[in-house]
Amino acid sequence: MISKTQKETIKKFFEAVENVFHGPGEIYDLGLVISDNLKSKDLVKFSPRPKEVGVFNLSEKSNSQEFLKTLITTFEDKKWLLVNIENGYLPSAIYSQLRLLSTNNCLQIFSLDGAGKIDFKMPKESRIVVLANKDSMARINNPNFINLFGPVINI
Repeated sequence: MISKTQKETIKKFFEAVENVFHGPGEIYDLGLVISDNLKSKDLVKFSPRPKEVGVFNLSEKSNSQEFLKTLITTFEDKKWLLVNIENGYLPSAIYSQLRLLSTNNCLQIFSLDGAGKIDFKMPKESRIVVLANKDSMARINNPNFINLFGPVINI
């Protein structure tokens, strides 16, 4: 059960994710929720526009290409994406794209057919929020992971 105080904290967190940007060119912050109790459906429900939030479960069963396709579709549709990290699974290719989003506000995809590099900018209507439990956070083998995020809550 989510308490009234937790609901308010989540609401303020989403307001920060939606409204905080930095640097030249308006780079939008990524958000991080660390929780052993919240599920992705709980977070979607408390987001500013629940019908405009997709969920991607990042686990050993998913792959980087699926993730990139989901991100591009999310940006094309001008929606938000909630990434649920399961068991601390974070491939370097996905970390790299999250880092590019947090520092440059874009994805960089290199075409396998030799067409070159494709830059895909995150639109101002879109945001990325990552959900991980404490065990997943401990398993992520990258000390810089938390630095990708502006607003962070541990709830």
